[in-house]
Amino acid sequence: MTKQSKKVCTELKQKIINWLASNINVLIFDENTIEIATSQRDALGEEVYCFVEKKETALKVTDDGRCLFKLDPSASDEELFESCANLIWDAGFEVNPSTGVIFTEVDSEDLVPKISELARLQVAISYLV
Repeated sequence: MTKQSKKVCTELKQKIINWLASNINVLIFDENTIEIATSQRDALGEEVYCFVEKKETALKVTDDGRCLFKLDPSASDEELFESCANLIWDAGFEVNPSTGVIFTEVDSEDLVPKISELARLQVAISYLV
């Protein structure tokens, strides 16, 4: 790679970082929860949110039940839920069948990648309907 190519790559990487920083919002939801408005958009063009809850021994990354609720507010389509659940489990997440909350628990080192994975998972699920 030439010096010029390296410079172009470095500049592009910095532009991507700057864009992400200006298109992601992080808010303190309560003393144990942080809300992240990601740069992702779902099939409806709506912002995708992730939440991080501080637990005793880990951090819980969750969608707060938003994703499945948007697909089926009455939670009456069992076939859709099963399809979504399989996709969720395959992605390494869990789903609470009572609340529809998608979640996983991680340590602080894996937090950012899991937030990104959950955001992408929510986008993928939104296209199932």
